[in-house]
Order: sequence, then structure tokens, then C-alpha cells
Amino acid sequence: MPITRTPWIDDDGTGTSGSILNSAEKTSIYNQIDAYGLTIGDQAWTDVPFNAGNFGASGAMVWTVEAGDILQNRYLRMGKTLFWSGYYFTTTLTGTASSQLRVNLPLVGATVKTIRYLMPVAYIGDGGVNTTGYVETAAATYVSINKTTGANFTIAPNGLHVAFTVCFELT
Repeated sequence: MPITRTPWIDDDGTGTSGSILNSAEKTSIYNQIDAYGLTIGDQAWTDVPFNAGNFGASGAMVWTVEAGDILQNRYLRMGKTLFWSGYYFTTTLTGTASSQLRVNLPLVGATVKTIRYLMPVAYIGDGGVNTTGYVETAAATYVSINKTTGANFTIAPNGLHVAFTVCFELT
């Protein structure tokens, strides 16, 4: 949304004297702001389309997330900043237990600016035990979710719940 263009006037406060200040410079400043295109009120959260391939795990563990398991998976991009909130309920782990879940970034083609950025903001319900975890920008195109203790996840059908809200910089 463009900025409302109002005149800048060199005035003594009476509103009856003065001259319009450098209109070309003012227009240049307004145009730069308009070109940036970031108006907080215009931003909207976007649902991430379901794709089972967006979810994985380290080692030989398999994390299966079905469309019905997703209570929330939304993001908001403001310039180079990504806000992302996910809540995955009754998901399944199979294979050999390991300590890391992985979720692809919600924007195709987006990459994180800083690898190894930790955000201690994850809730994890694992096999009936509630615990905390952290989200890490572990690679350029996905985040990892780990238990704070570093312990392995429990292999079980429909036994894993994960929730997080994160914010980080994109390239």
C-alpha cells in the first residue's frame, strides 16, 4: 500500500507562510519506501499445503505425518524474516529411534541465513510423556526438532505430538 503523499512545508506555524520543500527529494524518499512494499497491516498468515515429504527424521527413523495430524502449519513472511507456527498431533514414528525430527521450510526455494540457530520453543509429547525441545535451523532448507535432553524419540504409532512457533532470517 503506497504512502499518502502530503506536502512538506517550511512554515512559521501559522499555515499562511512558507514554501513547499524540495518536492523531488520527498518523492524520492516516498518511492523508496513504497518500493520496499512492507506494510505490517497488509501481511497475512499463509497455510502450508500438505505434503508428506516435508516431514522426516535422522538416521533410520521415519516420521509419518498425515494431513489429519496437522492442527496448524502456517507462516508469515515479512521481508527476509519468517515467522512459522506448526502443531502436529498424533503423528507416527517407525524404524530405529533417533534424536532428530526434520521439517522442510514452508516456502519452496527459501533458505535460512544462519545455520545452527537454536530456538528453545518446542513442546513435545512423546509416548505419553510431555517434554520441551528446541527447533534448530540445521540446514539451509529444513529445521530440526530435538528434545532438550538430547534423548531419542519413542517409536510408536500415533504417539508423537509436536508444537512450535519460530522466527528466523532468510537469505
